[in-house]
Amino acid sequence: MSPDPLDLVWRCADNPSPALVLEDLEALPQSDLDRLTGLGLVKQAATATHVVCDACAEGHVEEVDQIVYPEHVTRFFITCPENGRVEVPRERLMQWAVDYLPLFLSLSSALSASTGVTEVLPGRIWNLGRAALAGRSKTIWVTRGLGWPDAAQLADVLPKGRSPVIFFLGQPPDEDLLQVPCESVIELRTVIRLCEEGIAVDVDGIERQLIVEIAEVTKKKPKKRASRTATIDAIKQALREHLRAARDHAFNSRNRGSVSALLPRPSQKQLAAQLNISESSVSRAINDPSDKEIAILWEIADDLEQVMKFKG
Repeated sequence: MSPDPLDLVWRCADNPSPALVLEDLEALPQSDLDRLTGLGLVKQAATATHVVCDACAEGHVEEVDQIVYPEHVTRFFITCPENGRVEVPRERLMQWAVDYLPLFLSLSSALSASTGVTEVLPGRIWNLGRAALAGRSKTIWVTRGLGWPDAAQLADVLPKGRSPVIFFLGQPPDEDLLQVPCESVIELRTVIRLCEEGIAVDVDGIERQLIVEIAEVTKKKPKKRASRTATIDAIKQALREHLRAARDHAFNSRNRGSVSALLPRPSQKQLAAQLNISESSVSRAINDPSDKEIAILWEIADDLEQVMKFKG
């Protein structure tokens, strides 16, 4: 038995219409089941109309008949070819369903995403809006069934390019299915866990993975021997990216009922690592008197009011 109660939820991800029965829940400690139901991840569903016969070794599935007795007591039966009419305990007819929405809401909240959760394709694709991640503004998506036969149709609906981050439930997609960097495709179960407070999201882990993608892009850019102008242009572009992300972060935090929050400005050392140049090159560029814009962008990034007014 796995120590992670969320395993029950993850195992259902590749089943188009998962229905849990008593046997599925028996191995789960009652305290874990209480947590899953309390968080809304597992909910009671309609009672079963068919059950597996447990009166013989054949494992056949039979339709359940119900009989109401004169004392208003309802009893349930199936017909077994070997044993005739067999009574079915009411508990065996109970079913539960997995609801992934609490996971998506927790992810949206942890990332301070710009909107709530919008179901784009029922049971398959959800849009969580935009969030500031790894110093950039990203669109956030969740999808389920990327290993199913219709995965190509799913991929046509999902966005492409470097902006989206796509979290997935269930089997991973084929390598070339999604037209986004591989570092931007993240298995949801690797960044979510249960904690005492409820559902915890590893935001630092998500950002670490996305920084890999940013570093890969940076490798393709001119390196240290690039001209001073190219260096300044690269830093200005990085600062604009940060300002867009910081603006989204500030408005998202305010829209969630709290005060607007300033996304910390990247340090000169962080910019140097991101752009694969020396820290002294960053310092010289920011203080270069021949380009006023870079100094303005640098100052704006440290001012919440100016960040929220940024139009770039």
